[in-house]
Amino acid sequence: MNKKLVALVLAACAAALIFGLWACASKSSSSSPAADDDVSPTDDDASPTDDDTSPTDDDTSPTDDDDNDDDDASPGETWTDPSTHLMWEVSKSGDRDLTSALSYCNSLSAGGFGDWQLPTIDQLRTIVTGCADTETSGACGVTDSCTKETCHNSSCDGCKQYGGPGGNGCYLPAELGGDCAAPYWSQTPDETDALYFWAVDYSYASVIERSVKNAATNVRCVRAAS
Repeated sequence: MNKKLVALVLAACAAALIFGLWACASKSSSSSPAADDDVSPTDDDASPTDDDTSPTDDDTSPTDDDDNDDDDASPGETWTDPSTHLMWEVSKSGDRDLTSALSYCNSLSAGGFGDWQLPTIDQLRTIVTGCADTETSGACGVTDSCTKETCHNSSCDGCKQYGGPGGNGCYLPAELGGDCAAPYWSQTPDETDALYFWAVDYSYASVIERSVKNAATNVRCVRAAS
């Protein structure tokens, strides 16, 4: 056979072999899932570039490398209190009576979750901010385990109106939106009178009673994040 022809045949075979090996390697590489490089053993996020260290972060953002327990499906829709691990609805629903408030929270779907509930009085007190008497473990005697009218003492009256660190002077964390012109329902009844339930007025950070028929009352739902 002509030497030039032999050389051309060999060159073509070599090129075909190299191209085949490259294509095979490329296909193998593209089909292999990228590893999640975070360091938490229980972080089930789907992002290959999320290197956060949070044990409860299951977000799907490819660029989220913070350490927050931000397992909310919609940023800004919910907020998780890092000190209590309670997840709160950021916005509030206003002007509801108790029956409507309970129904609203029980049917709420937010942040990818459907297990929301109306908070207890203890839970409402966990987000009182800037008024020591009605914050958790403060001197106010109304709690989930003390719900009679006699549990209410002068400390439950709270602090100066609109003197809180939150928006509009509310005694609320900055992460929670809405106003505090009206109190917020709890699901905790006044054991002394079945027509009243406990509530928190975040304009004063006060713990008060609210009639079950009162429609001018705010609602902010809660769930356990972990």
